Amino acid sequence: MNTVIQKIKNLSGRVTEFSRNFYLNKFIPLARKVNAEALRETGIVQTNFLFLYFSWILFISFASIIILSGKNPISLLIPFAIYDLPARENLTPVTIFVSDGDGNLFPTKRRMFFIPDDFKRNLLTVIGEIGQPPFYDSELVSEDSVFAGTLKKLPNLQTAVISTWKIETTGLLIVDLRESTIRDELDSLKFRFNSSVASDEDESDDGHFFKKKQDVSVDKKLADLQKNKLSILNSVFLSIEKSIFGNFANVQSIEFRLEGKKRDYPGLDYKLTETKIRK
Repeated sequence: MNTVIQKIKNLSGRVTEFSRNFYLNKFIPLARKVNAEALRETGIVQTNFLFLYFSWILFISFASIIILSGKNPISLLIPFAIYDLPARENLTPVTIFVSDGDGNLFPTKRRMFFIPDDFKRNLLTVIGEIGQPPFYDSELVSEDSVFAGTLKKLPNLQTAVISTWKIETTGLLIVDLRESTIRDELDSLKFRFNSSVASDEDESDDGHFFKKKQDVSVDKKLADLQKNKLSILNSVFLSIEKSIFGNFANVQSIEFRLEGKKRDYPGLDYKLTETKIRK
């Protein structure tokens, strides 16, 4: 690698030195001679020679770049002809419900890319947006900013969707989910717990009171962890339900499946076996 760099440096040095010697030893004496002859014959210094010389240098450089790049020289003179302008995306305003993780929902305004007449893709886009970091639109900050600090990033269940079906005649939407993926999303959540809590006050022999700390048992920690996970998962399904009803007017009811079966998620308050009807 160093040898190649050194060769490039040597070649650049030789080209620079050749250009400098040609300019000083060939061009400058020639230009002085031409100007001296013109001054002796006409009494006026001719600058056309310098102009034509530099014009030819620029033209040769331009032609060399065109040949090396393989581009049409006309396209270089037309703005935006070489690189295409990015296509403009028509973003659709949607309402996404976010949560604080305790079942409380708050509507937020988002602008998302919806594909016309592609219900399944748009549905997955809405479900995926629920799992994005929560934020408020500027139009709602003044109204609901009190909740901005309590919003939680919900698990993204977009990857858990196996398939969806929509019955046009009744407006029923069926969403089939993969339970293992839901469990993986919950396991990726991080929680912070206090390692100890204060217990009853004990009296010492000299009459002073002191607080004795007791470590929280492992079982208690695991139980609280599972409770928090299920609470957040409950908020996710509530957000999905409200967001679907809020953005797809032709959906009148929603049913969930777990790997093709109509059953509830273990320990979850949100009943997946119940049909969710638009209110």
